[in-house]
Amino acid sequence: MKKIYYLAMLMLLMAGNIALTSCRSDDEPFITANEDDEPKILDPYFPDWTNGVPGEFKNITRDINLEATVIVTPANHTTVKWYIDDEEVAEGVSINIPLIAGEYMLKVVATTTKGKETSRTARVIVRACAGDPIPGNDIFDRQVRPGSKAKLHGSDMDKVTKIAFGDTEVPATFVDKGEESYVEYEVPALPLGTYKIKLIDAEGMVYGGGNIVLSDDVPEITENILWEGHHYVSWELPDGDANKTFNLLTKEERAIVSPVRGTTRDYLEADTMIHGIPVRLYDTAGLRESDDEIEMEGIRRSERLIREADLVLYLVAPGDSEEVSWDTPTITVRTKSDISRGEGLSVSVKSGEGLDELLDEIKRRLTEGRGDFSSSVIIDSERQKDALDLLLSQLEFLVSHGDESYDIIALFFQSALSVLGEITGEVTSEELLDTLFSNFCLGK
Repeated sequence: MKKIYYLAMLMLLMAGNIALTSCRSDDEPFITANEDDEPKILDPYFPDWTNGVPGEFKNITRDINLEATVIVTPANHTTVKWYIDDEEVAEGVSINIPLIAGEYMLKVVATTTKGKETSRTARVIVRACAGDPIPGNDIFDRQVRPGSKAKLHGSDMDKVTKIAFGDTEVPATFVDKGEESYVEYEVPALPLGTYKIKLIDAEGMVYGGGNIVLSDDVPEITENILWEGHHYVSWELPDGDANKTFNLLTKEERAIVSPVRGTTRDYLEADTMIHGIPVRLYDTAGLRESDDEIEMEGIRRSERLIREADLVLYLVAPGDSEEVSWDTPTITVRTKSDISRGEGLSVSVKSGEGLDELLDEIKRRLTEGRGDFSSSVIIDSERQKDALDLLLSQLEFLVSHGDESYDIIALFFQSALSVLGEITGEVTSEELLDTLFSNFCLGK
């Protein structure tokens, strides 16, 4: 009897189970989350922040739309909104929009019907396509004063006819300066702040231009003379072979070489480096008695250069006098050492013998009393000097404006690193920027 009873109970339980499940279709999802639950963004993966900087979510070219879909919970009680640089651009679980070249901050916000909210933030990098105008990051281009004339350097900028600051468009004029080409425009009289500009060509095509800061406090280029180099005069008696020595030092055929006295009527000049020291060489006319009016003028100019020079090379041929009549520091150099070699410093322009000793002596005399230049960094071009002046100005401005926003500080650092890369020839990596900002914590 007990066996029959247990069997009946088992059949009853099976029947009850069938009754409980038969009212739900297999096509309907089994949902357990409700509107009181905390919202979650389950997919896709948003990379972690590094040193206060959001991770990179997408890296695409401007001809590819920003496309993504999120999975959230509780799905039936959550609204999703998409923001680009704090501006709402889409609503729903998916986004599919075009973006011009630039860097953007993407934010996805999930909000339940009960007002509970969660979000994810990441960077979106949109790269320019080949042939697009690409502006540079010079801080003097990126921080400008409203109402002033401004420049925007970059590549393929000849396509740009207008620049848009939000809804305000201003005409732009291309100025061809080779690698330093730019467009010139008048900065619109808009409220101070940071604007994401757009570049527009003649056909109305729009390109990304990055951020420009409108400010009344604009960095100015200040000139500080770091090192001007030395005036170095080679002066000779009529047969002293100064022209040949000049060509040997400059490693160029700059001076006419001739055995005829008085060949050099006016001085020649050339810039060169001697053991890392920038030097300006002057090859002058020889000092001697002459009735030739043109040659006498050349001699007068030679005498003036001797008075102004930091150092004089007195080139003496065998048998000529070594006496000098000026107070300027002088190195006496005996020439034609391949023919006749006397005591002291001698040089042969034919074999190059004695040149190393001459260069060492020039360096010793020029650096005498000025400290050790062996480990110093010497600039050897006007371009490097200009770049150092620009770098110094940017760093000084940054130090005095340490309370500026993260975007502006990052812009200054990026510009300064770019200038430094021009001097050293190195490319600055994003990892270095991450290191610079390792002490910044902006939160998620």
